[in-house]
Amino acid sequence: MKNEKRVIDLTVIEFQTLITDSFKNNIATLPNATEDSEFINVEQASKLLNLAPQTIYTLRFEGKLQAYKAGKKLFFKRSELLKLIEDGKIGNKK
Repeated sequence: MKNEKRVIDLTVIEFQTLITDSFKNNIATLPNATEDSEFINVEQASKLLNLAPQTIYTLRFEGKLQAYKAGKKLFFKRSELLKLIEDGKIGNKK
């Protein structure tokens, strides 16, 4: 195994998918990871907040939602979204 070099032949998309999947798997195994601190994607955030996915993107663009990127994908911390709901800063108007 001395000076052994490994060559991987991946497309950019395959590489991004590999990194994204690795990111998701590693986040889930963090020692203090709880359901509230987990990262969720736009679709999951949309369901949690009962808002359309486009509204999630708009709120992120307006700076009202903190997002984290992995490749081209956006993730949100569930705990941060729940805090915004509790503070009355986002959510459905009644």
